[in-house]
Amino acid sequence: MTFKNEILNQLKQLGYGKAYIKNVMPEWWDNDALETSGGRLEFAIFLKKRLGLLPSFQNEGGLTFDSNNVHVQFKKRSSTNEEDLQLAASIGWALGSILSCGVAFKPPTEIDPFTLRAHILSLSSSQIVDFESLVDFCWSIGIPVYFLDDLPSGCHRPAGMSLLDEEQPVILLSKRDKNPSVQLFILAHELAHVLLGHISEDSILTDESLLLVEDSLASYSPDQQEKDADTYALNILRGNEVSSSYLMEQLKHNESESSSIAVKALELGSQWKIDSGHLLLSYGFSSKNWLLARQAMGFLEDSTPPRDTLINLFHQYFDISSISAEDYEFLLGNNR
Repeated sequence: MTFKNEILNQLKQLGYGKAYIKNVMPEWWDNDALETSGGRLEFAIFLKKRLGLLPSFQNEGGLTFDSNNVHVQFKKRSSTNEEDLQLAASIGWALGSILSCGVAFKPPTEIDPFTLRAHILSLSSSQIVDFESLVDFCWSIGIPVYFLDDLPSGCHRPAGMSLLDEEQPVILLSKRDKNPSVQLFILAHELAHVLLGHISEDSILTDESLLLVEDSLASYSPDQQEKDADTYALNILRGNEVSSSYLMEQLKHNESESSSIAVKALELGSQWKIDSGHLLLSYGFSSKNWLLARQAMGFLEDSTPPRDTLINLFHQYFDISSISAEDYEFLLGNNR
């Protein structure tokens, strides 16, 4: 067996198919280079940096890989095996390590969620804590927020991840949903993990599924950190000027039609400075009427797609000179 086939077969057994490896490598790369020692060395360097795989060179010139030994904190359903999320965590760690090079974390002096909410509102052009304003806040204090899209076929996809590379936090969103209100809660939840100190140094935390997106891990997990992160996130997004029960009751009174509940969500959102899509998702969760909530969201004004927001703010805050041109292209490829 040739070096190329041996290496690619081994990677396939680890969960990285040939098509995925092609996407990870630069456009100019040709797998035939694996037949040369120099090509194998270059290949090993790329996969270590971009996938977190640890290379090992054999005496006869062969090349093998092991998964990295980064510590993973799993927040998952009881029915999900940790191995199902390990692949995404390894790739997320590698991507986060690249992102951590171009920023410097500036921890806020005050992490009270209501204080942070007031600060974000003071800077928001919409006067609402929406997806764009929360992403902007994260970047402004040196927390990169990016989308992890490119995962191997069959890889279990978490909703979001947060990591701490030495003392530099990074947040990755990976749920494929174009609605910014869905991504808003995931981001707020991951930010809560960062600011509440839930992430151990040099480790990555993976959240499989979150409140107001599908079901809350807190609803079937004894994990206190998940409950605390949910509460913290909701306090940033809603504040403490109006009760959740009042908001849900107001929406329930208008649930005869999706258009009616959408209008009410816009009215309440404007009055209480809360993202209207978030209110509809909250209604969907509390009433379990996800169909009506999603239909109502179709009546809301179109907003900037989440990935466009992430790319725009990445270019605004990230120091591109801190990474190579190839790594820059790799980052853009992961957010296509």
